[in-house]
Amino acid sequence: MSFNPEIVGTLANILVIAAFAVQGERKIRTISIVGSAISAVYNFLVHSTNFFILSCLIICIHVYKLMFSKID
Repeated sequence: MSFNPEIVGTLANILVIAAFAVQGERKIRTISIVGSAISAVYNFLVHSTNFFILSCLIICIHVYKLMFSKID
């Protein structure tokens, strides 16, 4: 059985969508970080450099906002 990277991409999409269903900025950003990290792995696996960079930048923005913003 071979590894299918689409499973990783689907998991990433589910987590990013799930972030819209929760309340609280900290929870939303945390779920989005995990989803974006998995998305970055998927984009790396399928050699999608532009989206890999995008996912990494999204992670950086969420981490920055969690560290330096006053969040409930």
